[in-house]
Amino acid sequence: MRKQSLMLAVATAIALLAVPAPALAQDLEDVLAKHYEAIGGVDAWEGITSTRMEGTLAIDAMGMAMDGPFKLVQKSPAMSRAEFTIQGMSGVMAYDGEMGWQINPLAGIATATPVGEAERRQMAEQADIAGPLFNWKEKGHAVELLGTEDVAGTTAYKLKLTVATGEESFYYIDTDSYRAIQTVATRDIQGAPTQITTHFEDYKEVGGLVMPHTIEVTNPMFSQTITFTSIEVNPTIDDAVFVMPEK
Repeated sequence: MRKQSLMLAVATAIALLAVPAPALAQDLEDVLAKHYEAIGGVDAWEGITSTRMEGTLAIDAMGMAMDGPFKLVQKSPAMSRAEFTIQGMSGVMAYDGEMGWQINPLAGIATATPVGEAERRQMAEQADIAGPLFNWKEKGHAVELLGTEDVAGTTAYKLKLTVATGEESFYYIDTDSYRAIQTVATRDIQGAPTQITTHFEDYKEVGGLVMPHTIEVTNPMFSQTITFTSIEVNPTIDDAVFVMPEK
């Protein structure tokens, strides 16, 4: 039971991973332009069809510290696959554009199994390469500016995002660099609403884009940090890797 609860926390964290995307601020057109410029430009983001990221996943959950290799691949319009190895056991969390599935040996799931509806919605949201704030109107989302707020000593614009399915998230955009530094969202974990905070750090240029290379996710159950050592833009990825294999 302890291992199952731990792996559920790990799997949920991985499903919630996302690279920060373009955002809104006080003067819509002006700040959008500055933000897009700060992370590589509109044309560069619109030109992304796939990404491949590799690094290390470090987890502290229920008093246990673990780490291992991590890999995330994404492909337009909305497909993703995360692979991780913890304590010698490897798992997969994937979304093929319509359904989400997992292989989770630490939770006793040794073969590919569909995820629940709450997890599927989360995976669908995070499978968007550029993120839900990019072209948000076309995607049917809503965004509100709630002013500014201090985030660990940094003044940030606070944005409320409500996606088309109704889930809400808050994005914090540095007023100086115009880069996302944090998101806060409440999501269903094991049947209970849980606040999840994600921090973005160590921005570096990759293929003309500027992306965070350290992502820290925390909630009352766990904390995890992913450090990317390699990020590729527009690699060739076969659609088959996102499809759930037959049992």
